[in-house]
Amino acid sequence: TVSLILSDEVFEGRLLDGMAQLGSPFATELMTPGANHDHWKSYPTSNDEFARTCVQRILCDHLEPDPTSPYLIDFFLAALITHLLREYEPKTELADEAFERNRLMGTVRQYVATHYREGNLTQMAKDLGYERTYLSKFIRSTSVYTFKQLVNTERMRRGALELRGTNKPIYQIAEQVGITKLTSFYQRFREWAGCTPQESRDRK
Repeated sequence: TVSLILSDEVFEGRLLDGMAQLGSPFATELMTPGANHDHWKSYPTSNDEFARTCVQRILCDHLEPDPTSPYLIDFFLAALITHLLREYEPKTELADEAFERNRLMGTVRQYVATHYREGNLTQMAKDLGYERTYLSKFIRSTSVYTFKQLVNTERMRRGALELRGTNKPIYQIAEQVGITKLTSFYQRFREWAGCTPQESRDRK
């Protein structure tokens, strides 16, 4: 038996992208910040080669890490959870309105994951074909986060991966994720991770 205990930060990244279209109750709950998130789900994967391979790769890269390990762990974890939800969760028909809200939120998260450096709400609204004010209110009501908070979380998550997986100077990582002032990067990272970028790198 393998138990996965995942922090909230895991579900603020790209792991949620596309989950809305799976149609499973648990996927919908994962995408709802206001849910309890206080119970377990058990999946019978003893004969599931794909699930076993994902778990094996996650454990190998965790126990014997190299510079690419953070990226691979993220990839295999997303693949594993999506696979479990798709293969073992009962499918339900979401109400049209709920389905569309989940679909749009997945699109927003995907856009943020791709354009987090710019972090431009006006441009995102234009690219997605929505009015800026409507999209801003929609994001807040659906995810309980503002657009800026979603962008900042993605920037910090990407920055953390670079800190753990590379030896790039911290100022360069800050610029890479879209933050030009190093002091601002330090402040935001401390608020997000509870430690400084250097402390996070030292703990890798």
